[in-house]
Amino acid sequence: MLIQEHLFRRALREFGITQRGVKIDHFAGVNFHPLLGRLPLVWPISQLDRAKALRDAREGDREGTFFRGTITTRRSWVRQFPNVEESNYGRDRKLKFQFDEDYWSQLVSAEFALAPSGDCPWSYRFFEAIIAGAIPVLHDEDPDVYAPSFHVIRFPSQPIEYSEKLASENFRKLCLAHTIPSLIPGYLKLLHLRKILQFKSNFSDNLSIEMIR
Repeated sequence: MLIQEHLFRRALREFGITQRGVKIDHFAGVNFHPLLGRLPLVWPISQLDRAKALRDAREGDREGTFFRGTITTRRSWVRQFPNVEESNYGRDRKLKFQFDEDYWSQLVSAEFALAPSGDCPWSYRFFEAIIAGAIPVLHDEDPDVYAPSFHVIRFPSQPIEYSEKLASENFRKLCLAHTIPSLIPGYLKLLHLRKILQFKSNFSDNLSIEMIR
């Protein structure tokens, strides 16, 4: 099973929505569900919760860049930045579905997360950066179908400057476009309202209202 399908099934399971008939188009980064139709990449609320707990526990200010992953020829531009680690962790079948606390701890401490695309015109790392409160950095030539919807930095054409306001806006957009509470139709929101509200404490009141509207 690919990580994309794992995340989608987990997000559905959190709200008691059937996983039967689930399909994915991995290259396009989209999901399909018999009741919900065509959906974008979906992130489980529980993963947002765990990342937020690390963000809240972080000591000191955010600083610098971070990248950990496979560095192919197309991704070699990341070597121009500090705090770059080569790793195949995400490709390990025994580990790839686990929450890597060390990885996320470093991510929530960074201002910027390098998010090069790989074999597909999108990346998990792009969304992980946003969930962690970092701003994604992509190369000018990196395709990413989701990038136009968020604030990103294109290297080397754009200056690398951090904005907490823009990072927060990115997170808001992710919650409103890539989580089950914001994607399910109204009648399902009513059925699962109690579960949706259980996660409310980790979001601002306004965002919570927008997610269930």
